[in-house]
Amino acid sequence: MRKLLFLGLSVCLAFFVLSSCTKDKDEEEFPVKYLVGKWQVTHIEHEQGKMLDVTSLIGSLVFKPTFAIFEEDGTYKTEGEFGEVEGTFLIEGKTITCSFRGEDFLSYEVLSMTNENCELIMSMPNEEEQIHIKCKKVD
Repeated sequence: MRKLLFLGLSVCLAFFVLSSCTKDKDEEEFPVKYLVGKWQVTHIEHEQGKMLDVTSLIGSLVFKPTFAIFEEDGTYKTEGEFGEVEGTFLIEGKTITCSFRGEDFLSYEVLSMTNENCELIMSMPNEEEQIHIKCKKVD
């Protein structure tokens, strides 16, 4: 009985030690190499969580083609619906913070990212509104 109790405690201790040494999945960073390149906004959330394809004929009538370009040197450029801005970006965990003239301009919470597609929550500092967007890499 003691051996069984000791074995059970050993397994619990090993599980505790191993699980406390690994990073939580929510905190894991996405591969930075996926971010580098030119991204086009393809979908934007509108009423009641529905995603509008802004590349469709109807979507393109209400939403200007919008791009973000992220460079390996930490610089970025936006063009389109959200303005034309050049600045720098910083990645912390799953958050990309873009700065313009030393001030935070936009932040993106990465929900998912591959080398071809991403899904993000975009927000501006000091504003409550968040925009759920999907993008595809175009180069």
